[in-house]
Amino acid sequence: MSPGGFADPEVRARAAEARKLKAEERRQRKARPDRAPSGRRLPISKVQVQHGVSAVIIGIDAGLAYLAPDLWVTDPIPENSDRLTEREIAMLTEAFSDEAMKHPRVLRFLAQLTSITDRMGIAGALMLVALPRLARRGMLPRAFVPVLRDLLGAATAAEFNVPPAAPAPQPPQQEEPGPNREAA
Repeated sequence: MSPGGFADPEVRARAAEARKLKAEERRQRKARPDRAPSGRRLPISKVQVQHGVSAVIIGIDAGLAYLAPDLWVTDPIPENSDRLTEREIAMLTEAFSDEAMKHPRVLRFLAQLTSITDRMGIAGALMLVALPRLARRGMLPRAFVPVLRDLLGAATAAEFNVPPAAPAPQPPQQEEPGPNREAA
């Protein structure tokens, strides 16, 4: 190779020296106790963490009620029900969100969850308005009505006045000739 190229031992020695100096500078910068905090920001706020944790808790509660109704009983009398009350949900949300703030992986998961739920705000509002009306007009399957009534909550439950299903039409029965009737 030509003199002054990468094969030149002098050039290689200078490059190695420059790498050593840069590595030493990086080590010293990291070791400074008075250095400013890193620019890394949490991917999510405390309020968003609480909303995400609350959504997960409510989802688990509703899921258990529908997937294992014998184990997670839903009863109109709160003392007989296994469903979480608003107070219990609030306590669990506070406890789990405090713990979640300590774990970066959980924060990333909740950030993704809240980014999805933030975008669905308008869809949720439209659902709250439209679903009771669709159910009243018989445009939703009857099996969905109890599920929707539970998911939408007591505030809109009054709007779910779904008329009872009409009995299936019976085929006309032919009367048999009796003692007072003449055979045709």
